[in-house]
Amino acid sequence: MVWFDMPSPDEQDRRMQMLAEAALPRWGLVADSITLIQHEDNAVFCVTAGGQRWALRVGAANGWSVQEQRAEMDWLTDLRRAGLSVPDPTVSLSGDTVEAVDLPDLVEARPCVLLRWVPGDPPEPGVPVEVARRIGALAAELHQRGEVFASARDVARPEWGFETLFGPGSVFARTELWEVAIGHHGQQRIGAAIARLERRFSSDGARPGAWGLIHGDLHRDNILVQDGAVGLIDFDDCGTGPSLLDLAAVVESFCRRLARSEGDRTLLRAALLEGYHHLRPLPDDVDAALRDYIAVRLLTTLGFIVSSTNPAVRSWGPARIPQILEQIDRFVAQDPAASA
Repeated sequence: MVWFDMPSPDEQDRRMQMLAEAALPRWGLVADSITLIQHEDNAVFCVTAGGQRWALRVGAANGWSVQEQRAEMDWLTDLRRAGLSVPDPTVSLSGDTVEAVDLPDLVEARPCVLLRWVPGDPPEPGVPVEVARRIGALAAELHQRGEVFASARDVARPEWGFETLFGPGSVFARTELWEVAIGHHGQQRIGAAIARLERRFSSDGARPGAWGLIHGDLHRDNILVQDGAVGLIDFDDCGTGPSLLDLAAVVESFCRRLARSEGDRTLLRAALLEGYHHLRPLPDDVDAALRDYIAVRLLTTLGFIVSSTNPAVRSWGPARIPQILEQIDRFVAQDPAASA
């Protein structure tokens, strides 16, 4: 039997629970509780034992390999040593940070990782400007550490360049998906946006310091705040790419989900950029660059929604599609020389 071809959402979750229970002995952990907290691509569980909490991540089918996830864990370990508040990988009884776990009915083993829990909650509307400034500074520090880490080794992580995101092997080449989801006219609108973005990737690829190791999915839900301190989680999409793609993810999600007015948007955006620029330079065309990379974020989110068969994604995704298309239309209509 091939898992996940037909099972109901509840059955999928039950099988993920079985995998989680099979994984924990690899770390010698006897859990008091194992609670599923997210199941989109990966399945993530909150594990409690002896008064402590961990995040157990069961990798997605056809997701990142053991080698790729081990590279992620190595970077997280380096970031922890540098004092950043990020998940702390736990070494298994075999001495590894990634364990491939299988069950009799599973087509292939799933990579599993166990991470120390990072305290805090995602920021809410009304987040203090000073906290937004700290988030920008933390993003800059993350990119600085990424440069140092990648300079000393080959990092087996994906490259988030134009070809990966929008080229022939990407979800945007699967025309049958798009025809059903948004029709021919919608595809034309997306094509116009992608054509403009190719120029951005080309110009930034030649700019010193513009590319490096990035988080890859730095939106509001992957930022945690506790008593003013800031932490980052969910490095599953980390890889090499334009640093401003991370900053664009923060700006877009904060302005959409936290700002209660245009004044809020202006203040949050300015604070994020100020915090980042305090530690790491921003390009002269930062406004136009952020506009472009926000469009990248919107398109990749759209691609994720359209291509996903996950019930959780299908529950929230359809409502986002017209919102994203409206934003893409505004992007295409805007003068490329204009500020964001």
